[in-house]
Amino acid sequence: MSLQDRGIKLFSSSRSRGSDSEDEKGGSSLRGLAQLSLDGLSSQEVNGAQVYLNQQDGALYWPVLFLYPEHQQSDFISAFCENHCFSDHLSVMFGEELPPWDTQQKYRPSNLLVCISPHSARGKF
Repeated sequence: MSLQDRGIKLFSSSRSRGSDSEDEKGGSSLRGLAQLSLDGLSSQEVNGAQVYLNQQDGALYWPVLFLYPEHQQSDFISAFCENHCFSDHLSVMFGEELPPWDTQQKYRPSNLLVCISPHSARGKF
């Protein structure tokens, strides 16, 4: 199934600012995103990450960023398959070996909730 068949539109980030009125409408959303600090995240981790359709299995793969702002930490999955569960990834990330920054041992798979912000400058995902 193609991206078009799924009703998914991908927008290029290389458009010039002010090229149309949609930039003005979505400007406040983009400004809010720009205020998010990703200081501890290496550019090598996120460089080139994008949504893609795997031709072999027909699944979409998404870049996913987990933020733990209270600990100034993050995790990045460059190709998260749409057919995988967040709970499976959380079990690997916070399973038997706890991260060194979780000194209070709060980050256990059974304690975690995943929140997804359906936020887009154009009102689409």
